Amino acid sequence: MRMFSLFFLVVPFFVFSQKKFSPGYYIDQNNVKNEGFIEDRVPSNNPVRIFFKTSFDSPSGEVLIANIKEFKISSDYKYVRYDVEYDYDQTAERDALTIFGAEPNLKSKSVLLKVLVEGKISLYKATIDDEVFYYIKGENDVKPELLVYRKYNLENKIRENNAYRKTLFEKMESDIISMNDVFKLKYDEKSLVPVFIKYNKNNNSLVEQNIDINREKNKFYYKVLIGTSSFTSTYGFNNRFDLKSDNNFVNPMIGFELSNVLGTNSKRAEIFGRLFYQQASIFSEFTTTPPFFFPDIDMSSNFSSLNLSAGYRHAFFKTERNKFFVDGSMGLSSIINGEVNIKTFNRDQILIGEGIIEDFSLQLFFTVGCGYTMNNRYSINLEYSFPKNYLNQYGPLQNGGFSSLNLIFTYTLNK
Repeated sequence: MRMFSLFFLVVPFFVFSQKKFSPGYYIDQNNVKNEGFIEDRVPSNNPVRIFFKTSFDSPSGEVLIANIKEFKISSDYKYVRYDVEYDYDQTAERDALTIFGAEPNLKSKSVLLKVLVEGKISLYKATIDDEVFYYIKGENDVKPELLVYRKYNLENKIRENNAYRKTLFEKMESDIISMNDVFKLKYDEKSLVPVFIKYNKNNNSLVEQNIDINREKNKFYYKVLIGTSSFTSTYGFNNRFDLKSDNNFVNPMIGFELSNVLGTNSKRAEIFGRLFYQQASIFSEFTTTPPFFFPDIDMSSNFSSLNLSAGYRHAFFKTERNKFFVDGSMGLSSIINGEVNIKTFNRDQILIGEGIIEDFSLQLFFTVGCGYTMNNRYSINLEYSFPKNYLNQYGPLQNGGFSSLNLIFTYTLNK
């Protein structure tokens, strides 16, 4: 059983380990079109750089936004660079209750805008500091115009500035698009894209970008984890003695994680499931000192467990490649082999009783933790696992269990 579990957990480590480069091109500041291969990835915010190589086997180099006018991954998506306005208040304040006034606080920024629909009237998207903004550009316009949508606080009530609907109607007013098409239109990609496609198809100006819309949906990540734990036995013995444990990070764990980054704008939310193997070796004791002469108690615990859990992870600080996160999970834990040995001694340290426990119960457990991910691949996570009462069928041990502090290192196999 143990060998099968380890095999199942380790094999996926060798899969999905390579960065994905796809055919594409970028146009530099000198209007030179550079064709080759671009790292195919979806950043949480609009990209500020790309990784490009001239051939599939050549080393890649970093190209910054300052030297990119446009880039496209041939089978996927296209970005173009513009200096555009955005509502600074929405990026600085996360709660609409702290945003006052209907008019946007406009600031300018050089952004690689994602092309959603291209034609006589084009639609672009920018995600700036986890806030999404949409832009419209007519064929004769110099640069895209911000479609204004703003939630704000007026007398402690949330109001909406839906100026984007007026802009759309003015730009698209024709036999093709009516007021009814934009009057209740939501400010999201799912709602806006069909209107732009309809307009451009009907005047035969739609440019087919072959954009893969699935890239904005949920994405699964495959991870392997290794770690070490400091276990504590928090049991009381016969409601009179509290056992004290020695603490050290000498208990290994290894496992596999499957996570799903939710298809939201910020990419901060993630659900995950884990299957992991964990060993534990804990020594706990109760010792008296004169003038008290209660029996001394030693409890040696050695066991291996197989654990299955599911949880939620949230990045409270996130950049394009790195993030700080908190997470929590619940799961089931089963002892697959091991034993607990309890010994009692009199005041002269003469053994007066001994019992071996080999009957362990399946346990529900909970964890909370925090961690850091670097380069969207390497993570370190410190988590606390609340006590698991594997010995709840053994009467003398009450009000406790085996808790642990886990230090976990995770490697993401695909990006």
